[in-house]
Amino acid sequence: MSNSNTVKNWAWDFHDLDTRTQKYTGKDIKIAIIDSGYAPGIPALEKIKRSDSIDFTGMDSLKLIRQLETLSSTEARLDFLRNAQPWSKVNYDGDNKYHGSNIASIIGGTDADGAQRGITSESKIHILKIYNDPQDNSISEERKVSKLLPIAILWAAANGIHLVNVSMKVGHCSIPLHEAVKAAYLNNTILICAAGNSPSPGNMSVEYPAAFQKTLAIGAHMEDGSIKPGTDSGTLVDFLAPGHNIPSFIDPQGMTLNHTSYATAFATGLIALLLEDMGGKASYHELKKRLLLKERKPTVLEKVAGITRLKIDPIYAGYGLLKLDF
Repeated sequence: MSNSNTVKNWAWDFHDLDTRTQKYTGKDIKIAIIDSGYAPGIPALEKIKRSDSIDFTGMDSLKLIRQLETLSSTEARLDFLRNAQPWSKVNYDGDNKYHGSNIASIIGGTDADGAQRGITSESKIHILKIYNDPQDNSISEERKVSKLLPIAILWAAANGIHLVNVSMKVGHCSIPLHEAVKAAYLNNTILICAAGNSPSPGNMSVEYPAAFQKTLAIGAHMEDGSIKPGTDSGTLVDFLAPGHNIPSFIDPQGMTLNHTSYATAFATGLIALLLEDMGGKASYHELKKRLLLKERKPTVLEKVAGITRLKIDPIYAGYGLLKLDF
């Protein structure tokens, strides 16, 4: 994050959301946010239409992991997660670093005076907490998160969630994660995942779970439509969404948000509006086909030594800027 006491939400204007949100509100679209939770007492989050908030870390998570590992099939795990369980009624709020809270605010928040709004106002938001500190890179925490992420995805697939925001990564591909992504696909639960960030310019790789086919892998772009430096890129990226100097209106000091985590949240909000326009339900392929009707390669030009050329090579940016066609 960076600090700016007065910042205009250029991304809102970039997608003409003042106009679009007069007609579309994401009504009845169920969105799960798999992240670090949700901080209580923040005015910007009070108007979010929040449904189940599940703290997969606060329950006996090891017991849950072991229970699911004893089940022999993905369908059995879905049935287990679909049925009412005591742990699924946990309504725990906690987000020490505000990562998940910022994600939620971009999708559906409203700041104290109403000047800044999230993209959806009538989507049903499910907070699925699977970690505490986004900067905790300890081996034990990574192992726990790598086991809880597939469970959270399966929970979403089992409970009729339309869109899942995954603004995080795990360090490797695993069989449980791959099976969870497949289950989401088969249940028309669409995973919108951060491509990842790298200090190496032009890093031609994408993090898991975004690297799986049948997810939507989101990179970040700048105000002028060029790819944001540090965005993981390559042919596995699907679309770019705004991910630079996005106002955090849950922070009283006016912090701004950067990189693919927040681009993914912006993409999730936009896609919720599109899904509403599509009647509230679509398969992965139906949604992607609709998005491609308006696909745009970044065509930002620059002059180098008097020669006009593309500022970025489109191979870095998948199908280009995510755009709505209505």
